[in-house]
Amino acid sequence: MLIQIVAGTFGHQTPTGRVVVIGTGEVVEVAQGVGQRLIERGCAVEVQLTEPASPEPNESNPESEAVKYNISMSREQLVKIGEEFYGLDSEDMAAAKNKAELIAMLDEAKAEFEEAIPDLNAADAIV
Repeated sequence: MLIQIVAGTFGHQTPTGRVVVIGTGEVVEVAQGVGQRLIERGCAVEVQLTEPASPEPNESNPESEAVKYNISMSREQLVKIGEEFYGLDSEDMAAAKNKAELIAMLDEAKAEFEEAIPDLNAADAIV
């Protein structure tokens, strides 16, 4: 259950046993029973997650099509991005020794992809 603390603070115990202090306004996921108890006492409210509407990729917003990746992603996520968005071979990516090499491969493929996109300028169309 996802709750938001609305009054005071809450000592939340993580699965590793560490107690983390959750302050007013913060959102935390807790067990159903704990969440119900905090809601009944007026210390928290239940939060419903909704999927944010993702903008449709279009020509006027090229950033909407940009693929984001970084070193904190898992190796599997990086391989999936390479296969789906840049057409890289999974065997070539499996040969990479670490995530830094994978990101270098993705950066190279991204640069080649961006070079292939023509630079359209509205001023060029005016005769």
